Amino acid sequence: MEGMGIGATVKHLRVGGVEDLIVPVPPMDEQRIIVKKLKQLLRVCDDLEKKLMMERRISKNLVQASITTLTETGKSLKDDLQNMEVA
Repeated sequence: MEGMGIGATVKHLRVGGVEDLIVPVPPMDEQRIIVKKLKQLLRVCDDLEKKLMMERRISKNLVQASITTLTETGKSLKDDLQNMEVA
């Protein structure tokens, strides 16, 4: 393919050149093995993506719960301090 490219800056292939390329293809049994392995890996990727999304939701909920707890605790603490000053 190196010698087939034309152009000074970016090499391009002519349509006729592509038609004449010999592309090695593995035997059908090996292709089936490759497809099976790819499907397994894609399932793993899908599972990891689902777990990541769930962990992000959990993290978001945890942050929100922490903020709510801290702001409510802060109000309660402020009220307690004010009550102590009055007493």
